[in-house]
Amino acid sequence: MENNTQNKDLSRNDGNTMLDDVKIIWHNPESRKPLCYQSGDWDGKRSDNVLVELKDGNYIVAVCYDGVLDGCRFFDWYEGIGEYELKESEIRRWMKIPD
Repeated sequence: MENNTQNKDLSRNDGNTMLDDVKIIWHNPESRKPLCYQSGDWDGKRSDNVLVELKDGNYIVAVCYDGVLDGCRFFDWYEGIGEYELKESEIRRWMKIPD
């Protein structure tokens, strides 16, 4: 009997890959924000990494922080590794990075 649990090749007969099935949905940062749910050694909650398109046409990986500090609500965007703060006015759109 043949084993049907072997690793599958990512390419299909038509030459496309399974990545063609990934749905890319861009969000306007003024109308929808990333979900911030992670707790840690920082103020508020943090989001997963998201892909951001800046208004200058560049793309970066960013994270967001959401919370209340000294009675004031905040929602801040930061560029990934260096955590350079971004202004929301610099962001054209964002999307969740597919799993």
